[in-house]
Amino acid sequence: MFLADLSRQHNLEQAAHLFLGSLSHELRTPLTAMLTHLEVLRTPEIPEAVRQNSLSLMHQETRRIAKLVEGLVDLNRLQITPEVSEQPLDLLLVAEEAIAEIILEAEARQIQVSLEAGAPLPRVRGDPDRLKQVFLNVLDNAVKYCRAHDKVEVSLKSLPEGVSSTILDTGPGISPEDLPFVIQRLYRARTDVSGSGLGLALAEEILRHHHSRLEIQSRYGEKDTGTTVSFLLPAIHAA
Repeated sequence: MFLADLSRQHNLEQAAHLFLGSLSHELRTPLTAMLTHLEVLRTPEIPEAVRQNSLSLMHQETRRIAKLVEGLVDLNRLQITPEVSEQPLDLLLVAEEAIAEIILEAEARQIQVSLEAGAPLPRVRGDPDRLKQVFLNVLDNAVKYCRAHDKVEVSLKSLPEGVSSTILDTGPGISPEDLPFVIQRLYRARTDVSGSGLGLALAEEILRHHHSRLEIQSRYGEKDTGTTVSFLLPAIHAA
């Protein structure tokens, strides 16, 4: 008698089906929009304003598909790469660079972004570009979902276990039904906000290579709403 445990294979097949279903759904909308506007452009003697509007929308949807594919390739590369480059780094500088890249968009949306760090912070070991990507992806989510006059606060703190990073926002929060799934690939709690649904999945995968993970808490449907995303990186302690 031979016994075979096929549960892992079944789980992998189920995950693959779910992923392909989500990917098909994400691609269907922009492709349908592009085909529609291609037909508009083929219409003889269309007004110039309509033509420009169709070209603009096609460009927007093309960029959306390109960003989705780029994110999937990046996530796949991370999953098959055994490790990321590591070097001693100052996490405060990494956070400052990420905020500098997002601050103009935040200001345009009337969202206040602040940074607070306890001193001194020990150095951590990691890939500075990848860790900046973690900050950027979390900050991008916060800014996209926040409302005008909401706040996004980034804080770094030294703990006995390492350096704790927290990104807190006063936005509308994440519903309890969506919260367990927000780090899954292509999952989007709201479809009225642009995005690929890969930002937090990429952040989680990067942190996995740094022996860490995302911790997400959210207050939803209350007067005092908001989301808190945090992660802990091991510190390099002096001998």
